[in-house]
Amino acid sequence: MRMSSSYSLRKVYEITFLILLGIYVLGLSACIPLSYVEPTPVFANHVVEETNGLTELWSRDDVYVMRRDKALDVSMGIGCFIGDLGKALKYDQITCFESETGKILWKKEEAAKNGLLAATPIGVFVAHTGFHNTLSRYDLQSGNLIWRKKWYESNPTDLLFFDNQIQLSTWKPGQDLRVFDTDGNVLKFINNTDAFLTTPDVTYLTVTGLQAVRTGTNDILWEHIDTGLSLTPMITQDKILCRSESNSGMAYALDRKTGELLWQVRDIVYSSSLAYSSERQLVYALNNNGDLLAIDENTGETNIAAKFSSTPFLLNVAGTAQAYELAYDQKQHILLVSLGDSHQLYAFREE
Repeated sequence: MRMSSSYSLRKVYEITFLILLGIYVLGLSACIPLSYVEPTPVFANHVVEETNGLTELWSRDDVYVMRRDKALDVSMGIGCFIGDLGKALKYDQITCFESETGKILWKKEEAAKNGLLAATPIGVFVAHTGFHNTLSRYDLQSGNLIWRKKWYESNPTDLLFFDNQIQLSTWKPGQDLRVFDTDGNVLKFINNTDAFLTTPDVTYLTVTGLQAVRTGTNDILWEHIDTGLSLTPMITQDKILCRSESNSGMAYALDRKTGELLWQVRDIVYSSSLAYSSERQLVYALNNNGDLLAIDENTGETNIAAKFSSTPFLLNVAGTAQAYELAYDQKQHILLVSLGDSHQLYAFREE
């Protein structure tokens, strides 16, 4: 009986030890940043072979932009991105630089986990997840934190700066839309909605495509069916610019008042964003052949604005989808192009 009791006691000790060891290991893993990823191998290196209507300003090949929409933006001669610079170990840093020269102005490490970014003339707005999910405003020139507000649901899904307001969509599950003023005060809250933008008259939703409803009554004004809608549409004064993964990747424009399809261009790189030049009335997009396209916003006519070597662009590297992001500075007329398969960032000026 003594031997049996001793054996049983040892087993209890062993089981207790294993449980404590498991708790310890889990505790350690919980401390590891969720945004950590292994360095991505580079299988491509692009070189600009020719340009049309653009002048190449600079490029660098150590920019790791996070793989999601709204991770790159530019305003007032300053470009910003969420990702990493030079290491590719974490994708949660904010880096801002002179768009004309590429000179780094400031960095915030581990400041934008799973983040979205909007660079504006009055500052850089960043929504991200963390212990408490937050919306922050940084000074565009210095990176100094101006204010930070918390919300208590899960991931941000879209961030727009529109009509001097910040419009933030979150998923919890079920999508909510918050409208903030530039001091971070909540002006409006719409619960359980697919809306990504609301105005006093019209609210725009992504419901099996695009839908416009009357604000306050939800009466449907128009809808455009698109089962392959990808990324959040871009709003201009009279148009909505969309990205779809249907038909081998497609960019298209809708009339903002009627929802009428104005034009569409196919063979756009998977999950790549669009950029818009209001002065030239051009929409910039990357196609699968390795070209940067300039699309007339009124007619849909396309021209090659820049041709890259090492075509086509790789959609994934080592089984991981790559980010292709574009951003345009309306004041400086500078276009930023991030190529995910080579981790290169290019800057062009419109001629």
